[in-house]
Amino acid sequence: MNRLFPVFFVLFFAVEIQIVSAQTGWQVLNSGTANNLNAVFFLNADTGFVAGAAGTVLKTGNGGTNWTDISTVSAPDLNGIYFFNADTGLVVGSNGTILRTTDGGTNWTTVSSGIGDAIMTVDFSGNHGICGALSQGILYSHDAGRSWQIVQSGMMGGGFRGSVMLSPDIGFLGGENSIFQPMMAKTSNGGLNWNFFIFYLNNNEGRINGLEF
Repeated sequence: MNRLFPVFFVLFFAVEIQIVSAQTGWQVLNSGTANNLNAVFFLNADTGFVAGAAGTVLKTGNGGTNWTDISTVSAPDLNGIYFFNADTGLVVGSNGTILRTTDGGTNWTTVSSGIGDAIMTVDFSGNHGICGALSQGILYSHDAGRSWQIVQSGMMGGGFRGSVMLSPDIGFLGGENSIFQPMMAKTSNGGLNWNFFIFYLNNNEGRINGLEF
């Protein structure tokens, strides 16, 4: 889930960053990398993290003015990121990748996801977390991401790209189903069980790319 603290970090996701910077109130920030940046997470107004292509992970301690590269070694593209505090966090990405750090990104440990599809999003409330993946994969964790359980995976097409945990019990995933219709999923017991909702909008086509409550 992308936190709302410094809204200007949305510019990382702009395809044409020049267009964004031309609008009043936006500022171009130097990330120090040419890799695509796919996800951002802020603990507070100062401390934040970004995940991106080719295992890129960046960290700032001054609200984005400067960034430190804490990238993983030989990691695939990373699509989602979550940090519990300045030391402990996770990144998720291609090929079912889940990496966890407990020292602020100096070292990363591989955590088994049990799936091969790209994991696109991750979020937590306390120790309870959820992941959404392509092929409509859903994972949950009740131990702060140390281990994960598969709810479903390997379905034909579709996938989840946005996630939010409102409490240790209640969470949502957003994406698309197998026939390209916008879809949301809701859990009321920390990820164990899910209800699915289809949105018949835009000629019944499209997808949900992000969630925020």
